[in-house]
Amino acid sequence: MDTGGARRTRRFVIFAVVVIFVLTVGSCITLPHDPSEDPDLPVAHVAASDAPSGSGVEVTTLDCDWTYWSSANGTETHLSVEQVESYEFSIDEIPSVTAGTDGRVSVSFDQTPAGVTARCWSEKDIEAWNALPRRVPLIGPLVSLVQGATDLPAEEDTSVELTADGTARLRVESGYRYELVASFDEGWAEYVFTVA
Repeated sequence: MDTGGARRTRRFVIFAVVVIFVLTVGSCITLPHDPSEDPDLPVAHVAASDAPSGSGVEVTTLDCDWTYWSSANGTETHLSVEQVESYEFSIDEIPSVTAGTDGRVSVSFDQTPAGVTARCWSEKDIEAWNALPRRVPLIGPLVSLVQGATDLPAEEDTSVELTADGTARLRVESGYRYELVASFDEGWAEYVFTVA
């Protein structure tokens, strides 16, 4: 009976388990994030079309695909952020705006966009959609299958007028959530707000 071989095998297995554990824990630790290296993503300012200049709500980007110059390594850096869909955010997590007397809002950006597209969803539809148990094992896939889709289809694409100075104007409706996707030289950025 070779007890020395069994001991070596057991030691090797224990050593392998410890190495795997250390590597797993080590890969979970992240280095501190330096916010000075983040790109200057444009901020959108949404206001009623007839509101005084400088009023309105600031809307920061949720998702983006952006290329920027990084001073830390002297090269172009690519940033891609994809969060949950616009309709999956709680209404408390997104800015609320009011429409002008003509039912329109104006959206200005810190940088001039090359183009802006928009789509919208009814807040009632969003509430009903998010109430469904889509993430529950076994039940979730059945809910998605019965609905015939895994995403909440947009109610409609909304027409956006883009002025020469880069201001986007669009007709909005109370009780709806709007998603704007603005394209820039550096990439694109997405903004979401609801209309009270």
